Amino acid sequence: EELVMSANALAYMEKAVTTYSGFLTLEDCVAIWGDEWGFSKQAVEHAQASAETFDKLVGYQRWVAESEACDG
Repeated sequence: EELVMSANALAYMEKAVTTYSGFLTLEDCVAIWGDEWGFSKQAVEHAQASAETFDKLVGYQRWVAESEACDG
């Protein structure tokens, strides 16, 4: 949780995602499965916000959970 909540880590991840747009991050995983993995609500929400920020940086949704991919 500390890594997901870290502002310093977020800055590094933003740089990594803009360099490698398909980069799967811990934030992406926690945003999708964090509840199941026992992360706090705050950490999951932070991960979701970070993943959305990464998507905006590259201009598209980088990762979609398998269950979400089947919704349409």
